[in-house]
Amino acid sequence: MTAVSNKRVTKLLKELTQVREFPCVTITMPTHRTHPDNAQDPVLLKDLMKEVKERLLKEMDKKEAEALYNKLEALAAQIDHQYNTEGLALFVSPSVSEYLRLPVSPEARTVVDGSFEIRDILRALHKTDYYYAMVLSKTKVRLFAGIGTHLQEVTEGGFPMEPEFNEKKIIDSGNAHEVENKIKEFFNRADKLFWEIYKENKSGHLVLLGDAKNIGYYKEVADHPQLIIGSVEGNYDDAKAHEIAPKAQAIVEQFLKERRQEMLGELEKAFKDKLAAAGINEVYRTAQEGRGRLLFVEESYQQAAKIENNQLFFDVDPKAPGVIDDLIDDIVETVLQFGGQVIFVPDGTLDKYDRIAMVLRY
Repeated sequence: MTAVSNKRVTKLLKELTQVREFPCVTITMPTHRTHPDNAQDPVLLKDLMKEVKERLLKEMDKKEAEALYNKLEALAAQIDHQYNTEGLALFVSPSVSEYLRLPVSPEARTVVDGSFEIRDILRALHKTDYYYAMVLSKTKVRLFAGIGTHLQEVTEGGFPMEPEFNEKKIIDSGNAHEVENKIKEFFNRADKLFWEIYKENKSGHLVLLGDAKNIGYYKEVADHPQLIIGSVEGNYDDAKAHEIAPKAQAIVEQFLKERRQEMLGELEKAFKDKLAAAGINEVYRTAQEGRGRLLFVEESYQQAAKIENNQLFFDVDPKAPGVIDDLIDDIVETVLQFGGQVIFVPDGTLDKYDRIAMVLRY
């Protein structure tokens, strides 16, 4: 239904966080949706792959390096850049060969480490949340799904949906009470079909579009009203996906902003209760102990590091052998492995905590 769904992202994320082997090669890069801009994407990818090859040859046996690079080349050959979105991530190791199109535009970078760099996948999952937009009218219910401002109409699972013959007859010519009941029945059937699609994806929010009366009817008969995060009033019966997306995404962004503020409030309370850690040294240590319940990280925060005698050193070359390209990514992976959650927040939000903080279990 869309280029990136939470189900696909979540599955791949879970797999990647379990991988611990050397080398794990990660390439992230911004891409373009349309021609002629997307013609430059394969050129950038080729340049980044060249950088990876140079690093592999420096850090491992030539024969092994060339074998892994051949695997990377084979993966890159599978990518059709005509279908690019905002970003692209490639993951290659002795046991893994995967690529993922991203709904965010990541920095062009390469990482060769003992685990995969997953920050950009997490941003796709946590920052831009998958959502549904449902257009309501008494003659048709349409469903859209997507991320950010990129929506596609759902044409499966019973959608788009029209009233059954007897419903349509009453809706068109019945008395006011009969019409109201039939519209509610119609919307309840639509809600049940939506729930089946939602269960398959196991994530997402729902935004309703239509006139106020129809929105009210749907909310009244919805079996899972907690999924509805907002509504947009107006006539969108014949609106295209690109016309609906900005309206729905504005609702989603406001919802995410409010949810983020609630979680930041939880962080403040945790510090008062002495159940929180701040700064990269303390957060790294407590994450390794499995104590991290809720990790907060500023979106662009990255930090190369080297560990010697259980001490962290940060004045290092991120490309040098034995150096962790991004310790923040390692912290994120550790928290997830212990069943914690990760929340990315705008830069500047965590200034007083040195850009990273965590609510602890104990």
